[in-house]
Amino acid sequence: MSRKIAVAGSFVLDEVAMGRSRRQVLGGIAYNIRGLLGVDPDWEVIPVARVDEQARAMLREEFGEESRVNLRNLVASDGPCHRNRITLDGLARREEFSPGESGLCFGDFRGMGDVDGLIINMITPWDMDLPTARSLSAAQRCPIHLDVHSLVRTVSADGRWLTTTRPDTYGWTSVPDSVQMNAEEATAFTGFPVKDPEDARRLAMLVVLSGPGSCVITLGPGGAACAWLSGNRVEADLFSPGVKLSLDPPGAGDVFSSWFLWGMMEGKNPLRVARAAVEGATQFVKEMEVCNGNE
Repeated sequence: MSRKIAVAGSFVLDEVAMGRSRRQVLGGIAYNIRGLLGVDPDWEVIPVARVDEQARAMLREEFGEESRVNLRNLVASDGPCHRNRITLDGLARREEFSPGESGLCFGDFRGMGDVDGLIINMITPWDMDLPTARSLSAAQRCPIHLDVHSLVRTVSADGRWLTTTRPDTYGWTSVPDSVQMNAEEATAFTGFPVKDPEDARRLAMLVVLSGPGSCVITLGPGGAACAWLSGNRVEADLFSPGVKLSLDPPGAGDVFSSWFLWGMMEGKNPLRVARAAVEGATQFVKEMEVCNGNE
C-alpha cells in the first residue's frame, strides 16, 4: 500500500537563464514533487497550493500521466501565478520575483485526509500563516518538515528578495518535527550571523533547543550542518558533498528536503538522514551541470 506525502506552499513560473541556455519551468513546490517522485516509487504525492489556469495546465502536462501525483487538492486562484526570473552564473544567482496570489487556510487541507508525511515549503511569506500551520500540526500525526525559505524574506519593489525578521519566528519552531533553512535564512531566523560552517552547526543546535527534533542548515555547494535531539542532549555534525560543484540551481534545496523527509519517515538516525539528503541534492546538481555543459 502506497504512502501519502503532501507538500504545501505555492508554485512559481521560473524563467531560468544559465549561460546560453534559456528555459521556462514550473518551480516552487513543483521541485518538491519531482524530488519526492525520485525518492520512493511507492509514494503518492499530494501538492496543496493555489493555482491559476496556466500553472494547472503545466502541472497536467508534466504530471497528468503520473499516477503517483494526486492533483485533486489544488485550490483555484483568481490571481496569476508567481513569476521569477533567475540568472545563474556559476555559483552566483540573481532573481527578479513578481508576486502572484497565494495563501492557504486550514480548510484547503481537508480534502487530502490523513497523510504519512508533510513538507511545508514557504516559497513566499504569504503561503501560510502560523495559526494554519499549528492547526495542521495538531491535526496530522505524521512527520512534518518545514523549509523556512521565504518565511524570513520579503520582496523589494524591483523584485529582489530581502531577508527580514518577524515577531512570530520562534513560534514556527513549535510546528515541525524538522526544520530546514539556508545560511542567509538562518541568520535572519536566529539573529546571529553565519560566517562559516561551524557557525551553522552551532545555530542548528540553537534552533533544536527551541522546539523541533532536528534542524538542518544548508550551505549550498558546501554541504549542510545538522543538529538533532539525542535523548536529553543535542548533537550536531557537518556534511560535505565530497565533490566540487559549479552550480547552485533552483530546486536543490527542495530535493534535499524530499530526502530528509524520507529518512524521518523511515525512522533513520539523523546522521544517516542528513548524509542521504546531501547525496540526493548533490546528484541533482551534478545532473544540472551535465545538462548545461558545466561538467
